[in-house]
Order: sequence, then C-alpha cells, then structure tokens
Amino acid sequence: MTSFTIDADRLTSYRDAEGIASNADLARRMGVDPATVSRVLAGRNGPSTRFVAGLQKAFPGRDVMGLVIIAA
Repeated sequence: MTSFTIDADRLTSYRDAEGIASNADLARRMGVDPATVSRVLAGRNGPSTRFVAGLQKAFPGRDVMGLVIIAA
C-alpha cells in the first residue's frame, strides 16, 4: 500500500523563509484546522489533497509537491 508523508526538513526551511513559527500559524495560512497540521506532521495521518492545496496557499510560488514523500 502506498503512503504519503511530509518532508519535515524541507517544510522547516519553507517555514523559516516565510516566517511561520508555529503549527497554528501554518494551519491558519493553509486554511485548515491546527489539529490537522499536527496529525500530518506527527505521521498519524497522511497529507490529503486539501492539505497539499493548503500548503500551496501558505507557500505560493514554491514546489509544495517536493514536500510530499511517497512510500510504497
């Protein structure tokens, strides 16, 4: 079964570049619930298409698909 996770190191560099210090701020910019960000970053849930779309909203002009790791 294929699963998806987020590249935490790359996300940290994106967050640093945008001045996003907290998961709550990231969630606000993404338009998702802070608990969703927490669950995805902790690996309890994979990133949904809505989550990835939210990343694009938070990081316009960046390759957010490069944040998604696909594991078979």
